[in-house]
Amino acid sequence: MQLEGPLGFHLFGASVATLRKIWLAFQSIAALEVLILARMFGGTMGGWLALALAVVATINANLHSGYTAVPATGGALGSMIAYASHRVATAGIAAGVTAVFRHDFGVYIAMTIVAGL
Repeated sequence: MQLEGPLGFHLFGASVATLRKIWLAFQSIAALEVLILARMFGGTMGGWLALALAVVATINANLHSGYTAVPATGGALGSMIAYASHRVATAGIAAGVTAVFRHDFGVYIAMTIVAGL
């Protein structure tokens, strides 16, 4: 069996509601990664403030569902979390996942990891 289209459509049916739920999951993951990074570097209050700003920016953004920057941003943030936790191999894998969605984001995060070594 060959899958065509998003995996979520095969699991939950092809509908706008499914697409919105997938999109909301991508945006939620990115917002939570912002919280984790901010708490790692800015403490508890800074983390919650960063989460609030990320949620407001996500709500106010005019992103259509085909825009690949949101999953790429999630991968880049995940890579930064892994690198800050001294897991360089995991950071490299997350940078590779980022490059699947946006090549430029993948290059930026890879250059950041190499510069930090």
